[in-house]
Amino acid sequence: MMITRIAPLILVFLTLISCNSAALNTVMSKASGLETPQLHVTAEPGAPQRQMGLLNRGVKFMIMQTEILEDVEIWAVSDGPQVFIKDGMIIGTRGFGPDLMSAQAPSLATIKALRDHSRVYNELDGTDRLITQSFTCSVETSSNTATQLTLDEVCRNAETVLRNRFVFDGNSNLQASKQWISTDGGFAIIE
Repeated sequence: MMITRIAPLILVFLTLISCNSAALNTVMSKASGLETPQLHVTAEPGAPQRQMGLLNRGVKFMIMQTEILEDVEIWAVSDGPQVFIKDGMIIGTRGFGPDLMSAQAPSLATIKALRDHSRVYNELDGTDRLITQSFTCSVETSSNTATQLTLDEVCRNAETVLRNRFVFDGNSNLQASKQWISTDGGFAIIE
């Protein structure tokens, strides 16, 4: 009789263990009344840091480069959200709400050459459905001085016009950008 009472508890416990330890930690912290610790990201000493802002949300925060996998730089906020950047282009986010899951983006060389190109964004909507948007893009010179070049990438489809901006220093290095990350997140500024 005692075994039949304990069996469901053992089954739940084994199920949680087999799922993953995060589920077990969540259940155990709720059962004990303790909060689940927040993820805290740290980078190697001397790792690059930049400021990032989300225009739709009116917030700014520091991001730090945590690693480079192949040719993709992974930047993170100290409390966990991440931005994936390839050749200066934001190609993904995690932890910012409905995220940019992936993107097909041009190279900075394409932007600097003022060449027409296409972009494809794959984002999650509020119900975790993957939405794909394709754009045809052109590049315009916004301003050009001896010390700074500002280029606007104008991307269009039947419903939407996006205007990304890229600012280069006198040595053609990317200094700052304003790039679209998702319908919910809007534009991100990285400086």
